[in-house]
Amino acid sequence: MLLEYNTKKAAYEAFRSRYDQIASLTSGDLSFDNPNPEYQRLRGTLIDAQAEEARLLARRAALEARIAQVEARINLLKERVAKAQVEQDRINQALELAKNAYLALSQKRTDLQIELASSESSLAQVIAPAYPVYEKVAPKRALILALAVFLGLVLGVMAAFVAEALRPPRAEAAG
Repeated sequence: MLLEYNTKKAAYEAFRSRYDQIASLTSGDLSFDNPNPEYQRLRGTLIDAQAEEARLLARRAALEARIAQVEARINLLKERVAKAQVEQDRINQALELAKNAYLALSQKRTDLQIELASSESSLAQVIAPAYPVYEKVAPKRALILALAVFLGLVLGVMAAFVAEALRPPRAEAAG
């Protein structure tokens, strides 16, 4: 749409300048007092050449406008390519870092597997296989009750002895 506008504008300017040239002619310029047919033919050719020149100038202006548009588009694409190149470089660096980390972790895993395989026999040895327990596992209530009663009696007797020891001596009544 912009190209069409520029083309029409250039054509208008060319025709406007031609119109101004024709309008500025004086009556002396317009007099055809020379009846020579060769002069008249050359004069018509000159006018046609001037019209062709105006048309070509309009076409040139349109093409220059189109070239300017194409150059602007090329510059925009160059900027986008530069940004894409920067982004690609950043992604390539991240990819290299990820590859290096993966290789380091893979090497560490291999080293640990080798170490585990070499030290597997020296670390631990199974003496007997595990077997399931079928009896009920629970606290022994009778034992806990017996211990509680025994400790209660012992603490009670000890408390009585301590209380007796700490009590002030009684004064004996005389008589």
